[in-house]
Amino acid sequence: MDIETTGRDPKRDHIMEVAAVKWENFCITERFESLVNPHVPVPYEIELLTGINGKMLEDAPAFADVRNQVFDFIGDLPIVGHNIAFDMSFLKIHINELKNQEIDTIALAKILLHKESSYALEVLMKKHGLPARGSHRAMADTETTVDFFEFLVGKIDEIDSETLGIINNVLAKSNWTGKVAFDSHVAERSKRAAVEKTHKLAKNEPAPSKNIFWKDLTLKSFADGGKIILESPAEIPFNAFKNQHLVVAYESFQKRNELVTEAQAAGLQVAVLKEPAFYLSPKKLEQKLAGESLSSEETPFLLKLILWNKTTQSGDREEISVEREEYGIFENLADNDGNDVYFKKAAKEAEKSDVVLLHHSGLALGLA
Repeated sequence: MDIETTGRDPKRDHIMEVAAVKWENFCITERFESLVNPHVPVPYEIELLTGINGKMLEDAPAFADVRNQVFDFIGDLPIVGHNIAFDMSFLKIHINELKNQEIDTIALAKILLHKESSYALEVLMKKHGLPARGSHRAMADTETTVDFFEFLVGKIDEIDSETLGIINNVLAKSNWTGKVAFDSHVAERSKRAAVEKTHKLAKNEPAPSKNIFWKDLTLKSFADGGKIILESPAEIPFNAFKNQHLVVAYESFQKRNELVTEAQAAGLQVAVLKEPAFYLSPKKLEQKLAGESLSSEETPFLLKLILWNKTTQSGDREEISVEREEYGIFENLADNDGNDVYFKKAAKEAEKSDVVLLHHSGLALGLA
């Protein structure tokens, strides 16, 4: 469903259009839509955004007159929407009996689409080749959300059975309302395919390592005549260092990318090494998932990490979109000691390279 309003504050602004469809098995089975007279002027910027003006609303019913129709149409079904919390904040002022499960397609997209520049509906639709409609009218946005939701359900169906089994175990421990989007798919596919845990042979498991004292190694490197070049305004003459191993510190991502290009142009093999805290620890993730309960706040991000961990080669958090409120969760699951597989892999790649790039903070920690 979707609503259009006179503003963004549910305590001060008003609903002026509502639309909803019933969806089952990839089919729309029923529709409801109505303009709503807010009995206040429509702000000019809202009129420009939606195309709805005061004249169009003069003969429209007040929300009180369509309240029961909306409530009856919704019933006890889960409600799907893009940023559905916004719509529900307005509806619950008028229909406080609404206790429905809510499925936010933004939350689902962040789980299933690991790295997007924007999670705005129109941006995602365009990027993934989904049908475009005029936006900011309630029914058009509802139909667009249906198309996007079907696309996301398709992504869920692509998840392998083993991973779905892990997801099923996570959802069983959580009260996150969005889990209903996974439930039928997880349950059905769990019946069709037994989940087999992959047991790696001990010889293929990386040997546990002792804590490494990076600062001691850095001092030893200096003592042995190793060279470290700090970032400077001048260009680094990579051509002059073809037979030497260099560690170059950078301050910004832009500078890092420039240094990669320059070193590669000089025919050197380049690796970027970050502090261990940038890399996921699969062991910590497994331990977290084995806990007795998981909060609704952390569940979506944990699902994202489960799916990403199945595909990533680096475990580097730059590969995924991490929201401000998710950084704390990632920090608790990061390989802070440098003992897990992804950091070890990055360090091994660095050891084989001619040039290693690391951030100033990594240099300060003695990572070089």
